[in-house]
Formats: sequence, structure tokens, C-alpha cells
Amino acid sequence: MTDNYEFVISPEDLQAINDAIDVINEKLVPILIALTPDERRELAKMGDKTVAFVTKAVDYMNEFPELVPRYVQVEPARIDLAAVKSLLPLNSQFTKFEEMTSDSSMLSGSEAYSAALSFYNAVKLQASENVPGAKNVYDDLKARFPRRSKKQD
Repeated sequence: MTDNYEFVISPEDLQAINDAIDVINEKLVPILIALTPDERRELAKMGDKTVAFVTKAVDYMNEFPELVPRYVQVEPARIDLAAVKSLLPLNSQFTKFEEMTSDSSMLSGSEAYSAALSFYNAVKLQASENVPGAKNVYDDLKARFPRRSKKQD
């Protein structure tokens, strides 16, 4: 882990990122769906390893239409396969971004919280020694740590 991680992003870069997210929301979100947990459990799963099988099967369906059962619709399968091939790389990138933004936020938050706790403990000590101004700061900050009542036996 890194010591004293400093995440700094310029307002211009943040605006550009938000603009890019707006494009994703405008172009991608309207065609995406959200499944319920039950729907996710019920579906057959297709991952990276299955793509080659499905691609080959759809190719054969196009090449040998006489072998395709009547209940199998080739064109919707082709469209679905194209969607998967488009979405899998995006999903991989979005997962990487989500993990990295989460990790960066966690590390930055941890460092800021540690600094705040160090300050709080120093102010607490200074308040007990009647250092001017320390008691007001301590009283304000200690409200964030409500006392737990001791259990009655």
C-alpha cells in the first residue's frame, strides 16, 4: 500500500469525466436493462469462454439453415451475440474503473479519517489541559462519537 496517497483531480478534468459519463448515460443507459436477483439466477450464463461456442453455433446456423430447429430464431441470436461482443469489453472496463475509483476513495478516506482522528485526539488532550480554544473544538467534534451506555446487569 502507498503512504500518503494524494488524489488530486483538476476541475477541468473532473468536468471532462462528468461530460463523458453524461454521454454514457445518454447513449448506453437507455438500451441497458436491470434484472432482479431472481431473474439473474434463472438465466443461462454466457461468459468469455462461452462466446467462442456461441459464435461458432451462430455461424453454423447461418451456413446450414436447414439444420436449425423451427423454435430457434437465428436473427435474434445473431443480434444477442453482437450485443454480448459489444458489452463484454465495456463491462470489463467499467468493472476496472469501479474497483479503482472505489479503492482510491477508500484509501483517500482512510488517510483523511486517520488525520482527523489524530487531530481529534490531540484536541481532546489540549482541552483537558485548558489550552485556549481547544474545548470548543473538542466539544463540537465529540458530538460525532456518541457515548455508548453501559449495559445494566
